[in-house]
Amino acid sequence: MENKYFYLSDFKPKFDESKNAFYFSLGKVQKFLTDGAYGIWEMSKSKIKNMVANFKNNITGYDIIGYEAEDHLKYPRENLVKLSDLIFDETKNELIGEVIPLNEKAKEKLLSGVHQITSPEFIENYQDKRTGKRVGVTLTGFLFTSKTYQPDLTPSYALSDNIETKLQFLKNLTPQEAGKMELEKLLSEKEADNKKLLSEKQTLEKNLSDKEIENKTLSEKNESLSAELKTLSDKIQAQESAAYAEKVEKLLSDNSKGESVKILAAEIEPLKKLLSDPNAFESVKAMIDARQSIKLSDVTKGEGAGATKKDLLAIAKEQQPEKFKK
Repeated sequence: MENKYFYLSDFKPKFDESKNAFYFSLGKVQKFLTDGAYGIWEMSKSKIKNMVANFKNNITGYDIIGYEAEDHLKYPRENLVKLSDLIFDETKNELIGEVIPLNEKAKEKLLSGVHQITSPEFIENYQDKRTGKRVGVTLTGFLFTSKTYQPDLTPSYALSDNIETKLQFLKNLTPQEAGKMELEKLLSEKEADNKKLLSEKQTLEKNLSDKEIENKTLSEKNESLSAELKTLSDKIQAQESAAYAEKVEKLLSDNSKGESVKILAAEIEPLKKLLSDPNAFESVKAMIDARQSIKLSDVTKGEGAGATKKDLLAIAKEQQPEKFKK
């Protein structure tokens, strides 16, 4: 006979009036302590998905009925519902059953809250009676109860239906053995928690590493752009300086060459010094423009020499003496 397992799950149903259907948990992804013969048994995602697929393919060849019992070992048992669908909620890692009550009495009983526990039954590697093939984990039934046959069972505890092994195990279970099993259960839960935390840590480390690489790349781009900006700024400044120097040279040249001039040769260098400040350009140009022209021939002959008293250099020294301090 194939070894059947059953485990406990809190019965907290939701009722859909429009479908006349109850929805509740038939277990979730977790590890179970068994009756000692198989150690720790794991209900994985793949096993739950296998249950769902086998149900939808009607592998058992019969309706899956949910019944009630005072506890797992007592009869009679009254049928309450028929399983109409199995759903794997991957967001909660939970197997959800959809059941239709067989009559109004069954509906009222489930709505009353008299049953607080459901116990799904499954065969680990079910043999298809039609093909003879093994098709993996298969749900074969479930019951509703408010009392378990062993005190202090939790929803993460599973037992096989090998009656001899089970009764012998229950009979001979000492407080030390029970304590050991509880510690093994706790260890299993802690290992699962640790695995989850490790996974979260690795994810965070990867995200941090990705951010560090991203920050480094952005920093390098910023340095490159800053260097390009400085080069461009220096180039613009050089061009502006060259243009201004050319502007100063033209102003002095236009007014110091030819027959009639406004600037004498001796004045050119002091004016260049004054015009080294671009802010002085307009005022100096205005002074040069306002000055009377001097004919070089008159200066050479000694005539009109008095006009040099009004030369631009003198005016500049009067108005901006700080520019000419040594």
